[in-house]
Amino acid sequence: MRLPFFVISAFSDKQFCGNPASILALNEALPNDGFYGKITAEMPTAEAAFFYPQDHKDFTLASVFNLRWFMPEQEIKMCGHATLGAAAVLFKHYQNKSNPLTFKTLYGNILCFFQTQSQQVSMLLQSAPLEKHSLNPDLQALLGITTYSDAAYAPSRQTLIVELPQAEALKEAKPNFWALKNYPHLPLLRVVLTTQVNDKQRIEDFSSRVFCPWINIDEDAVSAATHTLLAAYWAERLKKNQLIAYQASERSGYLQLECQEVPHVLVKGKTQMVLEGHYHLQI
Repeated sequence: MRLPFFVISAFSDKQFCGNPASILALNEALPNDGFYGKITAEMPTAEAAFFYPQDHKDFTLASVFNLRWFMPEQEIKMCGHATLGAAAVLFKHYQNKSNPLTFKTLYGNILCFFQTQSQQVSMLLQSAPLEKHSLNPDLQALLGITTYSDAAYAPSRQTLIVELPQAEALKEAKPNFWALKNYPHLPLLRVVLTTQVNDKQRIEDFSSRVFCPWINIDEDAVSAATHTLLAAYWAERLKKNQLIAYQASERSGYLQLECQEVPHVLVKGKTQMVLEGHYHLQI
């Protein structure tokens, strides 16, 4: 069985930037669920997305697709950059005519759109409620930051947002990932976001970094799901519903965010195909 696969860098159209994911185009579900993780382990990226059409056999004409995300050791419930990558493969490679198209996932149904002129792909995701939070001094030290302006916590996502003052060097912070992962007195955490407003000379409204050693990813290259929380956080503070975000990771990436009716956030970004081939599966 020959399975077309693509490596798509999401949230950038520049080489060696954005967040890459492997995308596999299937005609139907694989006959053995164990294949997904094993195939993912042989891909050149940490995550892989597998899609197949549900309402039409032709990738160009189908409007509804089943989408699943995997890391080598497990299926995951949400992977935003791989979703953007899967949509980009359908819109740009297979010239899919549906706009929007629908992905049926463990996360729920995700609508994806394509803008021909800008070549941007967008997806409608959901934010989550935020609660004001006081940062544990030990956590502050382990994150490698000297001071912070504010903090908020999303219990349903186990995600902490830490706002830094502009004087604090966002890119210079060097978290102690081993200590973070093993420190016993932290709140329930999967992700910590450090973020700060940008000065008015920049087109991006805010910048951020995403740390998640608790799920075996020290720093995420560019994260779509966490930006739904950041969109809600900064929309309230900046009094604007359309935002431009910069993720200041080593690879870096840009996202356009539009806060719609709560809890919906439209996440937009550019993509680039960096690899195309076939995976040969013996059944």
